[in-house]
Amino acid sequence: MMPLKHVDGLSALSDQYDTFLFDVWGVLHNGQQLFPDVLKVFKNLRLKSKKILLLSNAPRLVPHMQERLRQLGLDDDVYDGAYTSGEDVHYAFQSGRYKNFGETFAYLGTTPKHTPLTGLSFTQVSSLEDAAFILNTGPDAVANPALDSFTSWLSSAVTHSLPMICANPDLYVMVGATKAICAGAVAKLYEEMGGVVHYHGKPYPRMYERLFERFEIVDRSRVLAFGDSFATDIRGANQMGIDCVFMESGIYGDQVRGDAREEAYLRFMEEYTCHPTYVMPILTW
Repeated sequence: MMPLKHVDGLSALSDQYDTFLFDVWGVLHNGQQLFPDVLKVFKNLRLKSKKILLLSNAPRLVPHMQERLRQLGLDDDVYDGAYTSGEDVHYAFQSGRYKNFGETFAYLGTTPKHTPLTGLSFTQVSSLEDAAFILNTGPDAVANPALDSFTSWLSSAVTHSLPMICANPDLYVMVGATKAICAGAVAKLYEEMGGVVHYHGKPYPRMYERLFERFEIVDRSRVLAFGDSFATDIRGANQMGIDCVFMESGIYGDQVRGDAREEAYLRFMEEYTCHPTYVMPILTW
């Protein structure tokens, strides 16, 4: 296993790459506020004529994610573009990938007026008996319900043989200092109960390939990705052959700091079969 390369700020790496792919939650903000140096980092990358892209497992369309980022103080014009797992779900249905699924869905999520299927010819229904599939964008992270509270509903969905579309493979997210379950945790439970799940987002290659196509990224050796999840961000970057920075500001922060940090990193890298190119405490220049 290669030794970890710890870096204190992005300035030391900025000249080695042309395109910077930033995960959002855990890298740019903690669900409640932007991290202190995000705007400074983006400004300095712009001064160097770098391409700044957001690549997120947010289970919503890009405009809806951008609306939340603007509320946190990150305006659209400080980066070059974004792609989300919600957008990837939308594209998959729009392009006919799930044309045999039917047109009604049961929704497991928090924004029924703005799902990844907004604008397409699908109808949300309240009863599993009337649904052709499940759209899972995850429970309310602020309310943070217990995972086992979904067991009965999922059991009924298994009985009806409903396939699930998971619009966020992440298992957990940090809301301030609290770890909350994401759509991926519910999807994993559904699989364990015998349900069939189709995932969209990191670490799956389609997510990256669509981004590279949309923003005309050709030379992957000049791409640097940032993320706080070994399972999704780091594994995904490894699979695509791009360099990556693991950010200690997210879901594993408490476990990869202190005297036992090297042992913790080794454990996570072995568990998820991945290796970050660099490690950074928090996004700073």
